[in-house]
Amino acid sequence: MPDNDLTALSEPLDRLGWAEAFLEHYPDAERHAERGLDIARRSGQLHVVPHLLLCLSHVRVQSCRVSSALELADQVEDIARGIGSDQLLAFVLASKAEALAAACPPAIRPL
Repeated sequence: MPDNDLTALSEPLDRLGWAEAFLEHYPDAERHAERGLDIARRSGQLHVVPHLLLCLSHVRVQSCRVSSALELADQVEDIARGIGSDQLLAFVLASKAEALAAACPPAIRPL
């Protein structure tokens, strides 16, 4: 579908991206989340932007692009703090924890 036809569907694109991410279809999830992000920004549907950014962050953690994932999570944290949403902030901090854990080298335990 052309982007203009998807303007009213930015929220379903968010859900589709997350569903694909949880099914480990990372390229599809990233493509749909990026497309939804572009549509949401162009159409002024800014309420969907943080959720799409979090989806992209999750996909990038899962595909070993941790620095990019952290940058996206930082953007969402700024949004969450700016609008005063405790729920969004909790979600983004959990996402950042996931990315930071993935960035840590494995612990070496003595035998």
